[in-house]
Formats: sequence, C-alpha cells, structure tokens
Amino acid sequence: MRAMSLTICGFVTAACTAGCGEPQKYQRGKDTVESFGDGNWSILKTGGSDDGSRKLHLYCRETVEPVVRNVANWRQAGDWVYAVGEDGAFIAVNFRTSYVIKCPSPDAAPEEHRSALRALRRK
Repeated sequence: MRAMSLTICGFVTAACTAGCGEPQKYQRGKDTVESFGDGNWSILKTGGSDDGSRKLHLYCRETVEPVVRNVANWRQAGDWVYAVGEDGAFIAVNFRTSYVIKCPSPDAAPEEHRSALRALRRK
C-alpha cells in the first residue's frame, strides 16, 4: 500500500511539474491571448470598437509598446512569432532576443522568414 501511495505521489508531482515551462518574468493577464518566452512578448486583446469586438495586438511589455496593432493573423515557429496586421504590414519577432523585422510583404523579408510570413497571408 505504501509503495502505491508513493507511486501516486510521484505521478501527481510529475504531472504538476510537466506543465511548467519557461519562468515567466511577465505574468499573463486577463487580456493575454498568448505569451512567448518569459512573457515579454504577448498577443493581447485590447480596446474595443464600435461594434463591441476586441482587437488583438502583438505587444512588447518591456517597452510598453504594441509592435503590431490589429493583428489579422499570427503564428509561432520556434523562437519566432510571425504576425500580419490588418494594414498588411508583416512582422517577424524573435521573442528571446527581441529582434524585430518589419516589412511590407513576405518577399521583402529575409529568406529564412518568407515561408512563414507567406503562410499568414493565405489564412
């Protein structure tokens, strides 16, 4: 019986710690849709419009600035977050280094990011 109790405790401990990812410097809030790395880079729901809908923004909490307002589509691949705004601007952000690439089209981006940015346009 004691062995079974220890086994159950081991499984519970493993299950609780398995969900623990990277330590969060910036905590998720009620408006956080997704956060990346230590939480500095996030997709946030902010504001509202006349029709009551909320907009998504790619936001850097360290600089307290949105990098993309009105995100139309986004995705994460490795250490990069790719986003396209409603205005058609394409952004690639390395959330570990905070390196940001802004370009008017996927074809204007560095070669290694073109495929990911083109996929955003198709959605």
